[in-house]
Amino acid sequence: VAAIKCTNELKRRACNTAESPQRIISEELSKLDEDSATQIAPERTLRRAIRRHKQKNDTGPAIPRSRDFQIPQVYQQLENGETFLLHDSGRTNSLRMLVFCSTSGLAALSANEHWFMDGTFKTAPEHFMQIYTVHSFSDGIVTPSVFALLPETYTALFRILQIASGNNLNPKSVLVDFEKASINALEEVFTASQIQGCLFHLSQSVFRKIQQLGLQQLYRSNSEISLKVKMLTALSFVPERDMAEALSAVLNNFPPELASLGEYFEETYIGRAIPNGRRQPIFPISLWNTLARVRNNLPRTNNHLEGWHRRMASNVDCYHLNIWKLINIFKKEDRLASIVRTQHMSGADGAPRRKKYKDLDARIQNLVTNY
Repeated sequence: VAAIKCTNELKRRACNTAESPQRIISEELSKLDEDSATQIAPERTLRRAIRRHKQKNDTGPAIPRSRDFQIPQVYQQLENGETFLLHDSGRTNSLRMLVFCSTSGLAALSANEHWFMDGTFKTAPEHFMQIYTVHSFSDGIVTPSVFALLPETYTALFRILQIASGNNLNPKSVLVDFEKASINALEEVFTASQIQGCLFHLSQSVFRKIQQLGLQQLYRSNSEISLKVKMLTALSFVPERDMAEALSAVLNNFPPELASLGEYFEETYIGRAIPNGRRQPIFPISLWNTLARVRNNLPRTNNHLEGWHRRMASNVDCYHLNIWKLINIFKKEDRLASIVRTQHMSGADGAPRRKKYKDLDARIQNLVTNY
């Protein structure tokens, strides 16, 4: 009986979800006891069967071969008939952009003053460069509000959102990665907002430089070297007024092997010293300094957004998704986000954070307070 139920559930998920065959199989087989598992076909056979069911039940329009495709009405609306396709730049536009946002999503952006943005290239459908999402933050709850398929531009996206809201979008802060194009676009459209870089991306940048300099083995094998390198990222918790002094303290403690890394960080994030002050860095201190976010109990990274993109990618069976499947995923995510926001407004608690992260935040908060 259990084996039959498992087989039926495999078929149901194959027909009704965009989940990958491997995910479906691993989750369903894990529910079986050993005796029932022996009555199930081999994994390779199950994988083929799931793919056949997916192909048989894939009744959506043909996958577009060019960017001038028509979007059927059912993909422009939510199940309740509400418009979901907020903007389509046009079938003849060589840089076609599609922006999906519900009334609930736009209201969340208007109501919440802290936003997060991130993009992914891996799962973007053909004819589009990336999937870009805008998330809003409220009392520890982060939910997606906007799902956009972009070519190369961000400015148009932000202007579209501002116009759709009746010029009612005034985020106090926006956390992004260190992509200059998105930063410049945000500064152009949301002139009063504090644009801030993700701390995780800052640490990634430092580690990529370590790799370029051929120092990764030294970094991994020498705990003292590793600690000194991490001090560069820790500068993000130092007040701007003390940054020059703090940088000198860190660099003066660097061994010769790390001299080039120190020069890179200074030139990129603080500005090389000159007789009358410092040169303008590529990324100003105000962009990557996280002191204010710590004091205001705001997330310092975009990791929850990247986790959302990874979760979405893990639920599908290929990279560069069929656009029709992707739009349906956007609809489901929008519905889930709306439910989470409604539950939160009614007093429900969000998912509890792991103790080690709460303890880390408490230690950082204490250090900043007692600086």
